[in-house]
Amino acid sequence: MKKTTLILAAALLCVCLLTGCGYSLEGGQPDGEVVSNDGIALRQGDYIYYINGSMPTLLSDALSGSDQAAVFRMKADGTEKQRLSTKKTYAIYVHGEYLYLLSPVSADRLAIYEISINGGMEREIIKFENTGYYAFSDYGVAAEMKNSVLVYSFAGRKSWRINDVEDVSQLYGADRLYYYSSRKAGIMAVDWNGGEPEQITSRNGRIKGVKGSNLYYIKDDEKLTCHDMSTGEESFLTASKYKTMLFSAQNNAIAAYSEEKTAFYIMHLDGSKRIQIDSGEAVTAYAVGSDRVYYCKNSEGAIYEVDYDGNNKKKIADISALNGPGTTDPDYYMDIVDKKLFLFDRSDATVYTVDTENGEVKNLAKD
Repeated sequence: MKKTTLILAAALLCVCLLTGCGYSLEGGQPDGEVVSNDGIALRQGDYIYYINGSMPTLLSDALSGSDQAAVFRMKADGTEKQRLSTKKTYAIYVHGEYLYLLSPVSADRLAIYEISINGGMEREIIKFENTGYYAFSDYGVAAEMKNSVLVYSFAGRKSWRINDVEDVSQLYGADRLYYYSSRKAGIMAVDWNGGEPEQITSRNGRIKGVKGSNLYYIKDDEKLTCHDMSTGEESFLTASKYKTMLFSAQNNAIAAYSEEKTAFYIMHLDGSKRIQIDSGEAVTAYAVGSDRVYYCKNSEGAIYEVDYDGNNKKKIADISALNGPGTTDPDYYMDIVDKKLFLFDRSDATVYTVDTENGEVKNLAKD
């Protein structure tokens, strides 16, 4: 799972099998390679799926038929751009033949919809109040409800509940579903297909990533901790506090912003070899790619890139990225799909691409 957020889900009401008419396109490659799943843009095979700008502020606009915040699909070369769904959405996730959308239903409700990667029939699978947490993963989706969590497993496309869970403080999707409650000490984990939850840690903390048997989380003191799930041993990886942090298992690295020091860093997963990349202003929007980190400097209205070893830092485009709502991660409105950076512009909240090789900026809502 790439992202976790607090913008929904405290009273999950039901799992519905409601269907509705949608768009119906040809093509789609359900067995294609997936790149940058979970966010505002992703690629499956030769097709890119993306959200056409951030969610409108007014509910009437959010529920309207306009293209703002709707899901679009195009070929990887930018051709055949078409709207895919009647729904507007905050985030998209793909699994095989289906896309999963996080969409508003009313002033205080959201829903997760399942739709074909070619459009077609739309199915509401989870509906809930918009004051809690949700999670996407390669194994299913989950959302918080009052005193429980509802899980929709892709295996068999079935739903089930984790009961007796009060005040969930985070859901995190990986090989298992990880979560913790503000009313009970310890991060828990449960298989996506069901079973008894297992207590992983004795303390709570914001989960940042899972790699192998290691669970990485930030305790209340905002210090990064590694918990070895095979041995139960814990180690503090950083002495500094970090306001935000992104985890790149592929690069064995972490990108983090320290509000205390007003500085942006890259370091190894074990906290070693920390390199200061920038300082002097808040870095609120950034993303980790396959070989580089991208971040926005709002004072300059510019996007920068830097290697994971801290070298080759340079400005690649003059555009300012919008940061996500609430307590969302700094990449909530930024995604790297191959060599293209997708982002929502701070000035008009529409979706742009930045070619990371030549710096070309395109407004997908207009081009």
